[in-house]
Amino acid sequence: MERIFEAEDCELASAAGGRVLRLRAAERDCLLENWSGPLPPARLSHLVVYLRGTDDCQLQSSEGHFSGRVSGYQLITQATVLLEPLSRPFQLRPFSRSVALALLKLLRLPGGSTLLRAWHERRR
Repeated sequence: MERIFEAEDCELASAAGGRVLRLRAAERDCLLENWSGPLPPARLSHLVVYLRGTDDCQLQSSEGHFSGRVSGYQLITQATVLLEPLSRPFQLRPFSRSVALALLKLLRLPGGSTLLRAWHERRR
């Protein structure tokens, strides 16, 4: 039996009528494809996912043991540190942020949308 995924607290999301299970943990996910077995509860604690052979899968948690068959699995790691530098060029400076907030408040007044569009065009 090969241990492929483990998490202290896990949330379950299913799609395609329960045939695809997504186990969401804090920083990583496990996607079980073509799951054929009983659907586990929406929240699992102390979860360990085992793979026996090529397609026999077992989920063990505090809530119980769930066995089923899968056609494959994917481990997904969420690396927000890698994405942060990509959004930096689009962040507003403090002065621009305060101007944008003031213009958004003026949207209710006549001509407010024109001012906001003109400011945005000038920024490009």
